[in-house]
Amino acid sequence: MIDYHSNVKNKKQIYKPLNCLAEIILGQKSLNCRRFGICKMKPADEEAHLERSSFDCLATISKDEYGALIIDFLLDSMSDNVFNKYFKDGVFRFGEDYEVPVCIAQRLALEKPFIIPAGTWKLQGLKLCISINQEILQAA
Repeated sequence: MIDYHSNVKNKKQIYKPLNCLAEIILGQKSLNCRRFGICKMKPADEEAHLERSSFDCLATISKDEYGALIIDFLLDSMSDNVFNKYFKDGVFRFGEDYEVPVCIAQRLALEKPFIIPAGTWKLQGLKLCISINQEILQAA
């Protein structure tokens, strides 16, 4: 479900993206959060920035009007070591498929969680934009 609201003056439907601030632990789940990818993701609480040691970085997760998943990694939330290991080459690598948790999918108004396939994805700054073909990537 896409969140739209009406602009009465211009009688247009304006797209209003849904998003979620998330705490991210980087790595592969099957390797106890080592190597490359997203190991864990959960909605961030209001005081997430105070307990930085419990996660590698924060990211704003959203779905745009064209159906792309946007993961905007927040530079201020990560250490220099995290930046250099995962982001400095301008790509983000998933060593294995990653299923976005139900709680994040619900905040984006998706009916089911979805899977980001393993691979190398080009970053736009620190934004990771992944086209979502729901028929292929939707979790069973």
